[in-house]
Amino acid sequence: MVNIDDANWLPKAIEGAGITISELARRSGVSRSQIHRISLGRETTTGTLRAIRDVLEPLIAEKQSASVALCGLCEMRAEDPKVRSCTNRDCPLSKKAAA
Repeated sequence: MVNIDDANWLPKAIEGAGITISELARRSGVSRSQIHRISLGRETTTGTLRAIRDVLEPLIAEKQSASVALCGLCEMRAEDPKVRSCTNRDCPLSKKAAA
């Protein structure tokens, strides 16, 4: 979920969604200049914020779910660089540790 209470919420959300300001403008129907003003902390309407949020939230959720692959055997996060292996020798993470 996009947290608009954070002062830098919009740049963080755009980065988290993996899109450009131009793409956000196109998808949301909000002008690039308005998006820039919002990113500087200027006030805007609830409808504008909702339009931006409605574009960003699904993209962020999709990106986050794609990056969190769990081992079906041990439920460890396969993409976590801190996770080297698990105790199950059939686990794909144990192969990662051997590499």
